[in-house]
Amino acid sequence: MRIIERFFSVIVINLIVTASVLAFEINYTTFEQRIDIGGYREYTLKNNQSKTIRYKIEVKETMSGADMSKWMKIYPKVMTIPPFQSRVLKVYAQSPMGTPKGEYGFKMMITPLSVPVLSDSKDKIQVNASLDFVPVIQMYGHVGDPKFAENVNLRDNKFEKDEKTGRIKYTALVDNKSYAGLSLGVKFVTNNDAVIDGKYFGRIKAKSSSTKIESYLLKRVDKITEIKKLIIYDATNLNEIKTVDLSKQKS
Repeated sequence: MRIIERFFSVIVINLIVTASVLAFEINYTTFEQRIDIGGYREYTLKNNQSKTIRYKIEVKETMSGADMSKWMKIYPKVMTIPPFQSRVLKVYAQSPMGTPKGEYGFKMMITPLSVPVLSDSKDKIQVNASLDFVPVIQMYGHVGDPKFAENVNLRDNKFEKDEKTGRIKYTALVDNKSYAGLSLGVKFVTNNDAVIDGKYFGRIKAKSSSTKIESYLLKRVDKITEIKKLIIYDATNLNEIKTVDLSKQKS
């Protein structure tokens, strides 16, 4: 990878980052916490290369919508990660009392810093640059209770068996009438309440409708008739939101 000194291109990341070929890896790219009662989340940053890397981590104003960056605290603000190791970043947000309910955003900027190292030449120090891009991750939190159980619905749930692969394909439409976005997960449940598969479908935007989701189920799920219920859950906080009884869905 060519290192360009004193220049870093900016990449905006909206999906899970696993850029191991670029020596950068972060386990989550969502916040999705309720910030009027204090929202907290931890992130793991990993160094996938054979040299020590160092990052400066900053919170910046959101790219769109209402901003929450001024209410945030992060620790540490500078992180040094030895080769093939990881470190934890702690992020906390607390909105002022009386902040109107709604969705608020911020950007997390992770800037690579130079790391001085001893060179093979006597009494000389070299500087390692770790990356030639700056990850900028847009994230969101919210004030108040979005009432996802009332406002998030799955409809047009369909299961079809792919004749070539033998796997079952699931498709549906998602409506999110709440004022906050949601990291959507769906569990597939049998009649005796056994979870036979679970899928993450990404972030569903606030006040959105008819967002199409689709996924193939695990190979071991070979009978559509096995699936009796769906459990909608918050994939960021791992909270179950509601259960959908497929027998009561209109065909």
